[in-house]
Amino acid sequence: ELAQREALGMLEKEYACERMEVLHDFLRKAENRGGSCDGEFRLLETIREAWERAKMTYRSSLLMARTAVAAEYIVLTLVCAFMLDQFPEDLSIVHFPITQGLNVMLILCFWLIYERMDKRLSKSLLEEEASMPTEKVRRSLHFLEGFHVKKGYVKNLPIAAASLVLAGSLAIGSRKMFLLIPGIVVSLLLLHSHFIKRFLFSVQIKGEVKKAFPKWLFDILLLIQSENIPVAVFLSIKKAPEVLKKELEVLKEGIEEGDGADAFMAFLSSYQIAGVENTMRRLYSLSIGTGGGGEVMEVMIDSNMRMLAEEQKRRIDTKGQMFSLYYMLPTVPVMLSMLGYGAMLMV
Repeated sequence: ELAQREALGMLEKEYACERMEVLHDFLRKAENRGGSCDGEFRLLETIREAWERAKMTYRSSLLMARTAVAAEYIVLTLVCAFMLDQFPEDLSIVHFPITQGLNVMLILCFWLIYERMDKRLSKSLLEEEASMPTEKVRRSLHFLEGFHVKKGYVKNLPIAAASLVLAGSLAIGSRKMFLLIPGIVVSLLLLHSHFIKRFLFSVQIKGEVKKAFPKWLFDILLLIQSENIPVAVFLSIKKAPEVLKKELEVLKEGIEEGDGADAFMAFLSSYQIAGVENTMRRLYSLSIGTGGGGEVMEVMIDSNMRMLAEEQKRRIDTKGQMFSLYYMLPTVPVMLSMLGYGAMLMV
């Protein structure tokens, strides 16, 4: 097994694909366990196809962005050249060194922006989106679990008061009382900074949970091919994403104490994520033998596919927003060049 782990580890290091690591881990466990794995392989193939479709859609959007930005550069360059060509001979500024320098800078800016975009486009599609570091997840969860309104006010009060005193001193010293207004605003923000911090951490953690839940469900769907639901949940904790481990430990304790449906329905309930409640209800039904077996499995697989597809769509939308910046950036050097042209005409 050690030789297999080292050999497959070479491939994992080369491609840095998380799903490849999951597949290799499954193959090693399947060989050690023995028996038929037809069901697991069909499930893996279904998930692989959905992942592949999402990646191909993402790749198409990247290629369209590259083509659109290249066309935009050509059009903007022609516009600048056309404007310079329209000036009469006695007002021509084409031969001014500053104008030529502006044109060189314009082309250079276009090249730098395109090179930066092309570098992003060339990133391997096999690499998964980076998750929050484990230590940051732990700190964020620790802060949210220990959040206390009064303690937050007590902690923030000294720095808020100091900020207000400083603003008041400046206002009185300069005899400009309007300076006290921004001081009050800053002091209020500092006094309520623990609420702002809680909001930001909550958004980050919820985003991580949305990404982590389909991955955890993927492991559960593989494990329940050969294990019952409680055992599958227990075995999944070790490799679960850090952001889910606390909730999984609570779920494990609830199952061991015989809480039944309450333990399953409480899982991630505080995050209010669409699809989680129905999935956990189906898992509980399977665990007590009232879920209908194969039909429920198919529904859960479809649900997981939708979650994975939504996550891929979110990633694509985020990348699309980033590429919209590349569409607008070329207008900045063009505007600066136009201002330079105007200055040269005045000269």
